[in-house]
Amino acid sequence: MKLNRLLCCLSALLACSAAHATITIEIDADYLTTSGNVAIADGKALFLVADESGAGFALPQIGTYSIGSTWGGISFDDKVVGLFSIDSTTTGVTGAIDLQPPPISLSSVPGWASGQHLGIYWLPTENFNSGSASILAGDGYGFFNFNSTGSDSSTWVTLPDPSTGPAFVFHSALAQNGDVGNDVPTYGTVGSISVPEPSTYALVAGVVGLAATVLRRRKTPAVA
Repeated sequence: MKLNRLLCCLSALLACSAAHATITIEIDADYLTTSGNVAIADGKALFLVADESGAGFALPQIGTYSIGSTWGGISFDDKVVGLFSIDSTTTGVTGAIDLQPPPISLSSVPGWASGQHLGIYWLPTENFNSGSASILAGDGYGFFNFNSTGSDSSTWVTLPDPSTGPAFVFHSALAQNGDVGNDVPTYGTVGSISVPEPSTYALVAGVVGLAATVLRRRKTPAVA
């Protein structure tokens, strides 16, 4: 009887530990600039994004985002798993950051899983505001990810939960904080396409499905 109770307690403890398992991340970026090599000011938005499907990272789209938001066209396969305010306090160099946010759980962001590739986007003109940030048409952005030139791709992958792993490092040739690197970011400008509401895609899918049903019925030969 006592053994059964002990086993039950151990099972409950393990279940509780699994539920609260976390991963510890660090983002070491030196240094974040505009396409014109102007350092990004503190307070601007930095997105950590996971490529859920493995299809590659999409261009950022107009919208207001928080952790768990998605972009990437009809597949919605790029998920915001971290959203931060750029802060150079720890480095003392504007544009150079060493972010060490509190540990997070993969289960806190539906769809985020171990092995998914990661990338960062930074917005020189958009502020981080209480857990969210907006992207507007015409905004410039910088981007670095798993497949970028110079990337140590082994570190730009979501780690198992729980774990404490290497920092996600981005050190460009312009590094100002004593780092040496050859990581090459991509720069671009946000277009005029916004992220449609999921309900819009559901409506389109419903219409397409209805049309397919009608066509199938028309092609079905009449029974003599």
